Amino acid sequence: MTLKQIHHFLTLAKFKHVTKSAKILGISQSALSLSLKELEQSLNGPLFNRQGKQLFLNDRGRLFYEETSLIYEKLFELQNSLKEGNFFHLRIAVSQSIGTYLLPSILLDFSAKNPNFHFELLIENSENIINMLQNHQIDVGFVEGEIPKGDFLTQSLATDELIVVSGDKNLAKEPHFIDSIATLPWILREDGSGTKEVFENALPKDISLNVALQINTNEAIKEALKNRKALSCLSSFVVKNELEQKTLFQVPLINLKFFRTLSMVTYPNKDERFLAWEREMKRAFKLKMSKAHESSL
Repeated sequence: MTLKQIHHFLTLAKFKHVTKSAKILGISQSALSLSLKELEQSLNGPLFNRQGKQLFLNDRGRLFYEETSLIYEKLFELQNSLKEGNFFHLRIAVSQSIGTYLLPSILLDFSAKNPNFHFELLIENSENIINMLQNHQIDVGFVEGEIPKGDFLTQSLATDELIVVSGDKNLAKEPHFIDSIATLPWILREDGSGTKEVFENALPKDISLNVALQINTNEAIKEALKNRKALSCLSSFVVKNELEQKTLFQVPLINLKFFRTLSMVTYPNKDERFLAWEREMKRAFKLKMSKAHESSL
């Protein structure tokens, strides 16, 4: 049973005549009769009662018509959408910082201009995103930090700075060596987080922090820090509002900075529609990051 055979059947059911239906379909009567014969054979029985050149649905035909007419319309619309490139649905996994503060507004702006483009956004840590890519569970990943080798393409979008912040403004009054504040309570992201990986990899090897708490959301970390003499390391754009509102304070460090690369990870062999979307994402992401860093200065 094929989509074309169902189309032929529905035309015959509507016009009840082989000659007229063949003319409307633009095929020969013999081709239409053969199509119907093959369809009926695949269903193990006739769908029409024949009376001369007229065709009338039998009980099997009526059931088949009722069940297939709506389905066919949807399949026909989907077929045309795919042929014309009007269907685009991406499943995207994105790290928390990017997924909370950057990407949703970019995708919404893009969708407003391209209503046939649809996105499913999953927020995961970087380790989970790489695993999902390796298992082909998503189409695109946006991640932070180092990316292991795999059967996918990695494109750098921007460089992001991580900063140490605290709820105690006294800690922000002067620069510190990291060892002088290592014994204070630290709140870090969970294992598998790109933020945590970059931060810990940049620390001197002889430094052991007093990690009092690990939390898997930036928002929860920020709330936990407020009005407390505790520290964390987060992206500068993640804490931009809190720094401006003075609910959190940047703690300057001596001879120690933390930078990471924000990247888009995709598969090879992409079609032109995807490449056009990809180019727009890179442009919009660069602009968004530029504005975020300007406003945080």
